[in-house]
Amino acid sequence: MRGRIPVEIIPLAQGCATRKLKQLGLTPSLRLSKGSRQPFVSDNGNLTLDCAPAAPLSAAAARELESAVLQIAGVVDTGLFLGTATRC
Repeated sequence: MRGRIPVEIIPLAQGCATRKLKQLGLTPSLRLSKGSRQPFVSDNGNLTLDCAPAAPLSAAAARELESAVLQIAGVVDTGLFLGTATRC
């Protein structure tokens, strides 16, 4: 897996979540609304941090990373969507 990983967070957790994501080796950046300098706000009123891993992730590394990210206080979900499909 390569590319940025979206992580949805509650707004009050932005500072703490950003620090924890950096500790996991990710480079988070706040997603902005198109054509604006304002943060993108989800339908649930949450923010999205687009997180770039230092290197492409194997399937096992992606599962470990998702588990660690979901344990961060204020994280709602990730855009990894691991284990959601069994067959395509």
